[in-house]
Amino acid sequence: MTKQSIYKSEEGKRLITQHYEDYIKSLKKEIFPNLTTFKTYDMGHFPSKKHIKNMNSEMLEFLVKHDY
Repeated sequence: MTKQSIYKSEEGKRLITQHYEDYIKSLKKEIFPNLTTFKTYDMGHFPSKKHIKNMNSEMLEFLVKHDY
């Protein structure tokens, strides 16, 4: 399997995404020492209305849960 074919395969994309998420998670304490939640979404650069509604709902739940 070539490097380019890995990037094009769904499994390759998932592994690359997971690698970057793990890397960011490893830095989160250093960058945001009081970070309470870390969440990622699997979507394109411009989210659909469904994704936006889902994110807004989850953000509101977080704010209510943490008394903001």
